Amino acid sequence: MTELTENSRENYKIFLEQVSETGTVWGICNESGWAACESEDYKGSAVIPFWSDKLFAEAYIDFEWPRYKPKQISLEEFLENWLPGMGEDEVYVGINWCEQNNDLEMEPLVILDDLDE
Repeated sequence: MTELTENSRENYKIFLEQVSETGTVWGICNESGWAACESEDYKGSAVIPFWSDKLFAEAYIDFEWPRYKPKQISLEEFLENWLPGMGEDEVYVGINWCEQNNDLEMEPLVILDDLDE
């Protein structure tokens, strides 16, 4: 299995490759809903993190959100519903966050374009 690195841009490449290959995206949620936090890059906006592998999501749960569980989202649903909806709501996407790097926050429609290529 590919490991995440300290380089957030490299982790983005890993995200694109893995979700394209597996057709699966991972988020984390609890009984109250999906994990979200205030964006550090886009003040006043929210960010929802997603991962390309269940193990990456589980590792981040242990680090940051212990009361959450990983939940699978099909790539089709992510492309058709999540990213366009987040774009409309001006909510940003956290990509393959991990303990050892500066977490990448991106505009949803940029990710949509990258995954459509």
